[in-house]
Amino acid sequence: MRPAPALLLFLFLGFLSFPTSAQVTTLQVTDASAPDSPIHISGSLIVAESIETSPRCAVVHAQRCALTSTQYDVTLRNISDQPIVAYVANVNGQTSEGHYLGRGYHAERIFGSLFAPGTGETWPNSGGVEITPQTAEVQPTNPSAAGQVLFVQFADGTTFGDRKAGEGLLLNRQQLLERLVQLDAIYTRQGEQAFDKAARQPNAGGMLGIAQFEKEDGPVATIARIRHMLATAEQRLAAMNAQAAR
Repeated sequence: MRPAPALLLFLFLGFLSFPTSAQVTTLQVTDASAPDSPIHISGSLIVAESIETSPRCAVVHAQRCALTSTQYDVTLRNISDQPIVAYVANVNGQTSEGHYLGRGYHAERIFGSLFAPGTGETWPNSGGVEITPQTAEVQPTNPSAAGQVLFVQFADGTTFGDRKAGEGLLLNRQQLLERLVQLDAIYTRQGEQAFDKAARQPNAGGMLGIAQFEKEDGPVATIARIRHMLATAEQRLAAMNAQAAR
């Protein structure tokens, strides 16, 4: 069973140095996706673990604690013959000390370039440092890591996997589209000053980075970017609707 979220503390690696006695293990990621998955997952997790009694354990209200640091280096490759517009995948693992690891991967390409057949995407990132209370001796387990593709949407609108797993991504897409349409309308009806203020709001474009882009490049370049994204999304959605109507 995973530790209760209240007992976990995540810190950036830069804020917490790992002891030299930490045990470092490289876990190769195996692909646990369905055999007909259009995406293949590979890569590795570098895991550093340390059991200690130190003042740092006080943050999880324990005298003895486990420190786990994870570096993810995961590649997803489109092995199908169709371009992909969106996907949801995850990588989960377990360390030799029995600690669970996990990372989700969500890709949305409705606004930009598609995930073309035969190409790969690498997602390198650090999971930071996790501190968990160690209240008893833990029997060592066989460490492992596995990835799984949960949901894929192709450029023609057809899908693979569990559509429920893609509900959040598709809902977020609709919200992003609505927000970009709103920004376009503000620019057209109220001008650059109103648009400048609206585009700098944290929710302006979500994961699309609109607020930062507007701050760095100004309203003219930003509205051009937004309109290009909307045109691309409109073209993609029209192709999906045409396929569904057949």
